[in-house]
Amino acid sequence: MLRIFQRLWQVNWAEQWQYRANLIMYLLYWLVSPIIYLAVWTSIANSKGSVNGFTANDFVTYYMTLLVVDQITSNITIHLLAYKIQDGTLASELIRPIHPVLTNTLVNNIAFKTLTIMGLVPIWIILFFAFRPDYGHVAWQGIALSLPAMLLGFTIGFLLSEQASLVVGATLFVDGGTDAIMHPMRPEGMNVPAIAMSVAQKVAGVATKVQAMRKR
Repeated sequence: MLRIFQRLWQVNWAEQWQYRANLIMYLLYWLVSPIIYLAVWTSIANSKGSVNGFTANDFVTYYMTLLVVDQITSNITIHLLAYKIQDGTLASELIRPIHPVLTNTLVNNIAFKTLTIMGLVPIWIILFFAFRPDYGHVAWQGIALSLPAMLLGFTIGFLLSEQASLVVGATLFVDGGTDAIMHPMRPEGMNVPAIAMSVAQKVAGVATKVQAMRKR
């Protein structure tokens, strides 16, 4: 089994290097928002002294930590499975003597994550020297507990994304998965069954009512 994972790693690692532009876009997607929030809120906190009790260092440490946690816990499973259901290529993987998700899809996620983390490290170091976060109030026990917590977070997210991909792919037959459900105009080429749209609209209605009740 270890030899199977080794071969899958070699294939997926080489494959990830073929999509360098895609990796850069994903990395920018995960980096832009936290960095903008970091710059904006630290500027506000520096000018006012604090924001509802949060100092500039609190915002810096939070968003610097968010960059790392987001990279470790995120996954791209839905983009790896939805199209395989759409074009039928998942069927060929089901006849193999290995699990199609817990082997190839998992290794693909890890290879992708490894490359994005490699791109994140130099950016994080630059941000560290630019904003000088003070982690003195963070205990080593908390850091030690965060490692299995992040691993558990990735595992739960990976398994939930796998189930969502299978359900969405099997009922909608579209590439992009949840985008087809949430798109109000049902883009041309997307075959969204009426029952799926009905369920999505009811869920959206309930969510809107709950949000309105919370604002009262």
